[in-house]
Amino acid sequence: MKELFTDQVDSMKEIESRLQSGAIPWTTLTRNHGHQKVWTPSSIVGHNDHTEIAREMRLLSREVQIVLVGDTLTEEALPTYTNFLTAIQGMPDGYESNLQKWIREWSAEEERHGTLLDRMLFMSGAFNMDAYERSKHMLIDSGMDIGTQNDPYRVFYYTSFQEIATQVSHANVAKRAQEAGAPLIAKSCKVIAGDEAMHAKMYSSFVKTALDIDPDGMTSAIVEMMRQQVQMPAHLMQEVRADTNSVLEPGLLFAAFSDCAQHAGVYTSKDYARISGKLLSEWGLAAQNDDGKWQVSKERQLSEAARENVAECVRIQKVIERLAHRAKTPEIPDHDFSWILS
Repeated sequence: MKELFTDQVDSMKEIESRLQSGAIPWTTLTRNHGHQKVWTPSSIVGHNDHTEIAREMRLLSREVQIVLVGDTLTEEALPTYTNFLTAIQGMPDGYESNLQKWIREWSAEEERHGTLLDRMLFMSGAFNMDAYERSKHMLIDSGMDIGTQNDPYRVFYYTSFQEIATQVSHANVAKRAQEAGAPLIAKSCKVIAGDEAMHAKMYSSFVKTALDIDPDGMTSAIVEMMRQQVQMPAHLMQEVRADTNSVLEPGLLFAAFSDCAQHAGVYTSKDYARISGKLLSEWGLAAQNDDGKWQVSKERQLSEAARENVAECVRIQKVIERLAHRAKTPEIPDHDFSWILS
């Protein structure tokens, strides 16, 4: 029996091969339209848009403003994510490898998100940018610990999930902004959400490939990630408290931010459950019957061990949905966010 690491390397080689042959479509705007036509932050929000951004930001609720700051922090911690992806097992070393090219192109597209969002925060005049920038500095300095180690199977489950989660969050902020009469902010978040959806397709294709090559190993990793739950990449966000000049411990700030997101309906436990189920269905592992109940799919030919793994995924999915259904919308947190100007 081969060691799991060998199976991982084989899967990574197959991903590389399918990228080279085009069997895995390259889903980025840059690849589809070229550097000359891809959107830039300045093509969305120009240097003359200060007044409009300031007017629109005042129309957003405090909770949506806080979510916008947290989403910006998440996007701007990109150096951590790029370094994290290049260190996974089986990642080709060569500059010209397709996986390395993908990480660079993904990073370049993600960089635009942070630049655009940061620009809107600054131009609005509604935020304490010094406090925000200290939070950004500390988040990049802290890195992240999301329970994937450098296992590509866990990592690609995580990135598939996380790209959809960020797409949902940005799309819902766009929706709230549109409802509030803030079309420029809405457009900005909507275009970012579109990028995230395309990136999710790519990472999902990596998981599908690993399932073809090593279904036992990949399904085992999915069980592990579903069991431990997906931790958001900015869960270590911190802030310097204005009243005491002390640094708030990791976890407390993210909890308050998460409560704001759930209260505003931007990202909730129900969204988490939908994403988890969507991935199981997309990968041909599980499906809902006519009564909406999850069951192991017959789409893939799996070993007994892999089918047992998928059966466990189905069990966990049912628990996730049950907990999401029972979850109550949290109260607006009694937290004085340092990022928001009073």
